[in-house]
Amino acid sequence: MDPKTAELLRDFEATALDPGALSHRMHVHIAWATLRRDGLDTTLATLPTRLRRLTAAAGVPDKFHATVTGALLLLIHERLLAMAPDHDFATFAAAHPELLGPSRALLLGYYSPARLDGPLARQSFLLPERRRA
Repeated sequence: MDPKTAELLRDFEATALDPGALSHRMHVHIAWATLRRDGLDTTLATLPTRLRRLTAAAGVPDKFHATVTGALLLLIHERLLAMAPDHDFATFAAAHPELLGPSRALLLGYYSPARLDGPLARQSFLLPERRRA
């Protein structure tokens, strides 16, 4: 793992990142690095908890969205599996720009607005009800 990624993960896991400065690209970078380091099962069990802790520490617990987090983790993991094991984040990001755009736009291919925007989707991961074309 490159030093910049290792530092980003260390700061994230120590709840030392400013959530207001945490861009969508940084979220994807953290998810990518955690999936590479820990695998899918562990990441699904730990990353949402760490994100909840970070938003709570920043006083904005409502910013956490369980379905968006879970769905993006699964999409990132799926794309990771199709790449050479020694790629870096810049290579991953260049190969999958759809993951770096607005997550809502991407996820509306899998979820209806009503399902994605509902309170249950914020609290718990919901399976998609649409099949992306």
